[in-house]
Amino acid sequence: MADFFRHRFGGGRKDWIDEDGVRSLHWDGSRGKAVRFWIEVRSRARELCERDVRPGVDYALTEVVHCKSRGEAGVPEALNECARRYLRRVVKLSGARVLVTLGTRAKVAVQQEFSRSIPPTSEEVMFGPITIGERQRYIVFLPHPNAHMKRTFETCVGREKLQVLRAFLRSQIS
Repeated sequence: MADFFRHRFGGGRKDWIDEDGVRSLHWDGSRGKAVRFWIEVRSRARELCERDVRPGVDYALTEVVHCKSRGEAGVPEALNECARRYLRRVVKLSGARVLVTLGTRAKVAVQQEFSRSIPPTSEEVMFGPITIGERQRYIVFLPHPNAHMKRTFETCVGREKLQVLRAFLRSQIS
């Protein structure tokens, strides 16, 4: 179980998630259906990088609230506390140069945790470069993959800002 949660997207005892990063391994050794959320995340990473991407190498996922629950029970109540305790530390340890925040709940938590750099009431969807954990980074807010609205970088931040993000990714050396 520990191996699954620590190495789900690579480097574990088993290939828990397929090489495309969209299907998980079942107990019987078969692969399940593609996870729509993971498909959407991969699509956004491809859009940003303008090439095929590898999960765990070119992009990674984290949650603001890491506790698992059915139907997100308790998530609204835990959001602020979990963000306060863990979000800054997780981001600080990350090598990510562009942090893509998906959905309204995550947006609120990120705005509150990084309020010195991001005004909590701002309607802007892109901030940066800002220093988090001794790294220059951009933060982008996109709708949740299940939202019934346009969710691409181009439709949310615009073509010019998308080019700024892409140039930033190409020029930055970790």
